[in-house]
Amino acid sequence: MKVTDVIGGYDPTYPFSKPEADSVPLTPATPPPRFRFGIPKGEALRFFGDTEAERLFAEAVARMRDLGGDVVEIDFAPFEETQRILYEGPWISERALSLDAVLEKHRDAIHPVTRQILSNSGKFTALDTFAAIHRIAELKRDTRSVWEDIAVLMVPTAPTIYTKDEIAADPISLNAKLGIYTNFVNLMGLCGIAVPNGFRNDGLPLGVTFLAPGFQEAKAAGIAAAFHRSTGLSLAMFDNPYPEAAALLLEGDYREIAVVGAHLSGMPLNHELTTRGGIFRRAAKTTDAYRLYALNGTVPPKPGLIRAADGGAGIAVEVWALPAAGFGDFIARIPAPLGVGKLALEDGSEVTGFLCESTAIDGQPDITAYGGWRAYRQSVAA
Repeated sequence: MKVTDVIGGYDPTYPFSKPEADSVPLTPATPPPRFRFGIPKGEALRFFGDTEAERLFAEAVARMRDLGGDVVEIDFAPFEETQRILYEGPWISERALSLDAVLEKHRDAIHPVTRQILSNSGKFTALDTFAAIHRIAELKRDTRSVWEDIAVLMVPTAPTIYTKDEIAADPISLNAKLGIYTNFVNLMGLCGIAVPNGFRNDGLPLGVTFLAPGFQEAKAAGIAAAFHRSTGLSLAMFDNPYPEAAALLLEGDYREIAVVGAHLSGMPLNHELTTRGGIFRRAAKTTDAYRLYALNGTVPPKPGLIRAADGGAGIAVEVWALPAAGFGDFIARIPAPLGVGKLALEDGSEVTGFLCESTAIDGQPDITAYGGWRAYRQSVAA
């Protein structure tokens, strides 16, 4: 049984489990050809003097670009403040609550550092707790625009590596440093997945972690899987080869739609798919029975795809899948002269996709020779 089938979904016996988890896709989603990913901006990207860790993370950024990612430097201050609240705030009292019975029965068996940390749990008041809850709500609010702009946030899994002796000499401070990129995840309701990135010159490994809002595990896991595969690194200590990517079956009620213009990944209207739970499925091309026109005056710029009676060319499209409810809402908002119909793809399949009223292309530039809207827009930008 797949691990995600075991850990995913709603658990009615657990008081903090959420019923909406049952509607969340669990299968890792193939990343689209173009996407935006975040990294911490400026001095927030810290490695504490570890130049090898810094080099490996720079290589990870380059690898993400090769996968189609556009890097966005984000303000990391809200995330840093949240991780400090975890270490310095009243959440230690929650840990003590969970461990009270263990401490009472096995106090001498608990590591001295753990006992020291838990001993601070009694210094916080109810007022402190509610103040921290409200502050984290504010910090989550402040980061919403970040997630609207990027698919994932990529951070080092750890900024550096310490020896056991170094940790033993300064356990609290060094552990806090090791967690600067992940200690905020639970408090902010995020999901994350860590994958290998490479090795320092001394042979020690380092990784990267991909973060996303809660219930977006499929998207984060899909990008992480593509990244891991691109490194050429094997799986686990047994040197298992990375499995070949296979066509992934969607779990739940989804409808596929082929987009040809402003809804392509990386284009201005792609968010209309992603905010409705859209999942990229594959890049494709129509048969050679279509022509593409630039619809001048549309904002943002859009093309019109028509089936040509006198022949045309194959046009690049992207096939996305939308939950049934989101699909209906998406289709209802398509403005004239655009609409939807069945597109014939060169692989012999048919899919619902964007088409244009033939009367709307009179006098509009025929851009069929570019083979697709993305190539045409790149030529305009150049």
